[in-house]
Amino acid sequence: MIAAYKFRHPEFRERVTGAILEMLAHLPEIDRNIFIWKHYRGYHVKQIAEILRCSPPEIEATLGAVNSILYQITRAQLAENPQLDTEINLPSHGTLQEVGDCR
Repeated sequence: MIAAYKFRHPEFRERVTGAILEMLAHLPEIDRNIFIWKHYRGYHVKQIAEILRCSPPEIEATLGAVNSILYQITRAQLAENPQLDTEINLPSHGTLQEVGDCR
């Protein structure tokens, strides 16, 4: 994951933020809620699983898939500006994994 201080380039930070917001807007509501509850509300995986009546591994799989999408978005933004890529040094990652959902 990119350390927060690595986002010192305002243009890059704005592009990534915009891409994240767009991605969140297109997620299914349950997946979006899982992400928001975990990362913005501070809920634990077990709490989210109880709310949605599904298993913690299902919540973790959904979070993993969303995080993978976010990683790919960040890589795509860096690909548009290779100079930032050498300054930030993100490792390359695999593709999205198939996950179940708790709908």
